[in-house]
Amino acid sequence: DRIRGNWATLLSAWNADDSLDLGRVAVEIDTLIAVRVDGIYSNGTAGEFHCQTEDEFDRIAACLAEKCNAAGMPFQIGVSHMSAQISLGRLRRAVALAPGAVQVILPDWFPVSEEEAVAFLERMAEAADGIGLVLYNPPHAKRVWSPEQIGRLAARVPALIGLKTAGGDEAWYAAMRQHLSRLSVFVPGHLLASGVQRGAHGAYSNVACLNPAAAQRWTDLMRTDLPAALEVE
Repeated sequence: DRIRGNWATLLSAWNADDSLDLGRVAVEIDTLIAVRVDGIYSNGTAGEFHCQTEDEFDRIAACLAEKCNAAGMPFQIGVSHMSAQISLGRLRRAVALAPGAVQVILPDWFPVSEEEAVAFLERMAEAADGIGLVLYNPPHAKRVWSPEQIGRLAARVPALIGLKTAGGDEAWYAAMRQHLSRLSVFVPGHLLASGVQRGAHGAYSNVACLNPAAAQRWTDLMRTDLPAALEVE
């Protein structure tokens, strides 16, 4: 119930020699805090988690945590990596930073079975030590999970509290609706108003990548005048 609304992506910033420009990352965090987005998350696809060294991951995560904790801004840390072992290591280090949740992808080299997905999520939940898991399941994942499968995963792994997904049609929302009280379901930012109308809770927003202040105004409009927000969409 605390994972809702317009969550802004923390974009990575690189110098000409491909080294991390943490100064620009810090300015970006300050800007997102200043426009009062509903939350900030690091190391999604647009944050280029797949390109970061472990030192770069640690520096970005620590900068985000320090600034958000000081400002009272909700934040999540993406601990995803193509290697399940590296992802687990990132999670173990992120726990000390006290994020509201951590985002994970399932092991990515080959499509895992449902039992393998449960085993992975249970291992991550154990390492998270009470911090909730948000499953990032984009359309390009090796396996895109159906609402029924997501429901079974959530039932078996109570630490799974959120889902970042591409959403779907009316049939997808109808199938997902029975799980909306257990999971915070986030859909693409440009489809947020129609998603909210159908029961979604928010977006890890591609729109906020373009203009976080406008994305926040639009999200606030959904709470007061959803028909007008649908016109904007």
